[in-house]
Amino acid sequence: MLVFRLKRGKNNHMPLDPYNLTPNASINRVKLLSAPGLPAAWQGKTAFQIMGRESLVRRIVEAFPELTAQADPIPAFCQQYLAQHIPTAEAIADEMGLALGCVLLTLKRGEADSRAARPDWDESYWTHWGSIQHVILGGGLMASLLGTYMLAKASEMLNGLLSLTKADYPAALPLIGAARMAAESTGSAWIFDFGGTNVKRALATYVDAQLMALKQMQSILIPASVFGEAKTVFDFMVQAVVDTISQQDHPNEMLFIYISIANYARQCQLASDNPYGQLNVLGMNPCHLLSDAISQQIGCPITLEFVHDGTAAAKTYAGASNTAVITVGTSLGMGFPPPPQSLIPLSSDFRLNQSR
Repeated sequence: MLVFRLKRGKNNHMPLDPYNLTPNASINRVKLLSAPGLPAAWQGKTAFQIMGRESLVRRIVEAFPELTAQADPIPAFCQQYLAQHIPTAEAIADEMGLALGCVLLTLKRGEADSRAARPDWDESYWTHWGSIQHVILGGGLMASLLGTYMLAKASEMLNGLLSLTKADYPAALPLIGAARMAAESTGSAWIFDFGGTNVKRALATYVDAQLMALKQMQSILIPASVFGEAKTVFDFMVQAVVDTISQQDHPNEMLFIYISIANYARQCQLASDNPYGQLNVLGMNPCHLLSDAISQQIGCPITLEFVHDGTAAAKTYAGASNTAVITVGTSLGMGFPPPPQSLIPLSSDFRLNQSR
């Protein structure tokens, strides 16, 4: 089954390969130890404990109990409270920005106590993060008003140590990056982003070996019960893809599907340390299993490929140097833009069309 086998360096550490990330590269486990304005209550906690969606939702519903019944209270929080400049809402938004700044400061400086708190990282991780000069922020939260507050607060805290920008299409970065993985001869492809909360989906169109457009459809909320066992994860993924493709007429020919997934995927093998990793128990190659199941239902052959969601997001900015791409959503995703040679270029006329 899946084993991420990398050559280990001294002290049995796995060196960082920025273009082939493993679970070891996750920044969700970075501990906040010292930073300007770091609240005492955050001391020693991880980035995920402070910035993960679960923590954010808890703070929102504690401040605004009337949002408790909503499946996703974040949009209402942004529209009804943050947009009205309610002080409590602004304080929550500023806290998220401060936390982001603390995480980035920790990564950039790589101080001794931070290194000691992350024994699974060798010098290669800290050296690479120390070389980062620019961070591009994406993900669902960055696409909202909350993201605007976070960017402003984190930029203020970092005071020029790093350059921060919000992506042009914050919530669609994994879709765009995954779409760039198509072969030059491809005319169209189906693109999915299976996250921890929602499934985003789009139809990619290519003209003259360039990504011309993404037609993005309404996202699908993932029921919490889906992640209970491998079969429910598998069945949900198959149905989400089949239902999406069935909305469009397509000839009886090969369909290309690229799936960004909230898992460290490599050659269609998945890391076992998160819910999508359960798919490994179903067989040696989850891509082949999904392809066969989808093909049987829609009646045409399928080619399907996985990509880690943070890596997919970073592919959007292929060729950018000294840059990291961080997505803020259910948790923190990250990737480093690879060289552009192996990817379909974005057309200068690229457009993202969103269905309502």
